[in-house]
Amino acid sequence: MNGDASSPGAPRAAAPQQAAAGQAAAGNGPRQPDPPGASARGATLAFPTSPFPYPRLIAHRGGGAGHRGTAPENTLAGLAAAHAAGYRGVEVDVMLSADGVAFLHHDDTLERTTDGRGPVAGTPAAQLERLDAGAWRGPAFAGERLPRLTAALDHCQALGLWLNLEIKPTPGRDAATAQAVADHLAARWPVLAAPEAAHALPPLVISSFSTVALAEIARRLPAAPRALLAERLPPDWRDRVDALGCAALHLDAARLETGALAALRAAAPGLVLAAYTVNEPTAMAALFAAGIDALFTDRIDLAPAALLPPAP
Repeated sequence: MNGDASSPGAPRAAAPQQAAAGQAAAGNGPRQPDPPGASARGATLAFPTSPFPYPRLIAHRGGGAGHRGTAPENTLAGLAAAHAAGYRGVEVDVMLSADGVAFLHHDDTLERTTDGRGPVAGTPAAQLERLDAGAWRGPAFAGERLPRLTAALDHCQALGLWLNLEIKPTPGRDAATAQAVADHLAARWPVLAAPEAAHALPPLVISSFSTVALAEIARRLPAAPRALLAERLPPDWRDRVDALGCAALHLDAARLETGALAALRAAAPGLVLAAYTVNEPTAMAALFAAGIDALFTDRIDLAPAALLPPAP
């Protein structure tokens, strides 16, 4: 998602917290008993199934975004850093190479976070995999590579990380990017095809600003939970959410108008509401008090337990 640190003022009107408010210090919901025969690979995670299971704090761009990040964004090192810092939910961006391979990357072009040049969509996968995606963050991360989506999915499963996959297509590749994501999830996240295995893997959600991409996910992988991303709350938000079958709405905290959060909560009490990207503890506290369900943050240098509101 776009947007850097934001520090909105406290909304005037408060709304009730959802039942998910009483989450553990690491940002996840209450644990439930492990299922029989569970694997020791870290896959026996217990997340609440109702309301929709969101961690309250989510590491933005895989734990490596922003100047305070401890690892490069959208890399395996970033995922590991977020997990080590106590975060149990991460958000990453997915786009396609020139030959249709899904990679984690945020920008349309390569210059900011790699030693490559030019558009991601114009670069073959074999070339993307040779780029250094870590040296810009510091010498300790030199040689870190752009991960394929498949590697990131495996890494999140191994670490037990709740995952928000943002489909971030380059122009004209909305459906194609969604198709690639759906294919990989069908193969690597079988819980989406077999809901009875709900405790075998951590949950995930697929989000996008692109309604075309979300519609394609709904068509190809209807069991995958979906979230609509919007910088400003669109006047027809309910129609869009309903048409796409979305379980959540992700909004830019800097543009979340005073009172809008309370109105949203009253209008759609079953919809998960999340805001990005919030890096100041005072702003986090204000949004939690106003009824936000989850926040995306770059601040993995801060212990999540210190940022969460007390359990009711």
